[in-house]
Amino acid sequence: AQVRLFLLGSVLGGLLYQRGLFPLHGSAVETPWGAMVFVGVSGVGKSTLAAHFHRQGYRLLSDDVCAITQDAQGNLQVLPAFPQVRLCGDALGRLGERQAAPATARMDGDKYILPLGDGYCPVAVPLGAVHVLTDAEGKPFLTALRGFDRIHQLAENLYRPHYLRGLQGRGEVLRLAGAIASSVEVFQFSRCRDAGQLDAQVHWLEDEWRSRSASSLAQDA
Repeated sequence: AQVRLFLLGSVLGGLLYQRGLFPLHGSAVETPWGAMVFVGVSGVGKSTLAAHFHRQGYRLLSDDVCAITQDAQGNLQVLPAFPQVRLCGDALGRLGERQAAPATARMDGDKYILPLGDGYCPVAVPLGAVHVLTDAEGKPFLTALRGFDRIHQLAENLYRPHYLRGLQGRGEVLRLAGAIASSVEVFQFSRCRDAGQLDAQVHWLEDEWRSRSASSLAQDA
């Protein structure tokens, strides 16, 4: 189990870099507005938020390692990873899950692997937006990052960024960072890290995405 965890984490991240993909340390869910990616420091709640979206009927694309690529037409896409999510025991309890198996690797501490089955998206999905999770008191809010702040946050939330040192594909990774920053929104999502508010935060984000999508369509028209 420890070897498998290492292969699907650190080793996978290295392979993604070698293949010129852009791996973020985050989770992603499939939505009507594209693949929504959640990144941030360890323990900020990326997997837990994605799991609550899954409970609301959304399919999970990836957990922990989120790979972004660009097709021949220049469209950015999030690739599917594995049909599982890793959660702490408290998060599992709040979700009412009983089928998870302990993640035995010491690096995970109190973590469990929850298989998703039909709740997993097996195909690439166009990238919708990237959300940098941060803690804040009061109501949740989104702040659209601009200019260099976008590139900075993408670089800060790369998976195993030290892998880039001396890597021949570093230029392609940097090019993809620029493509992401210039093509999709990168938000700072500030919210209270209160487990009792997670479902409400899911609905709040749904409303925000729906509103912003409608506004963008109106501007294009």
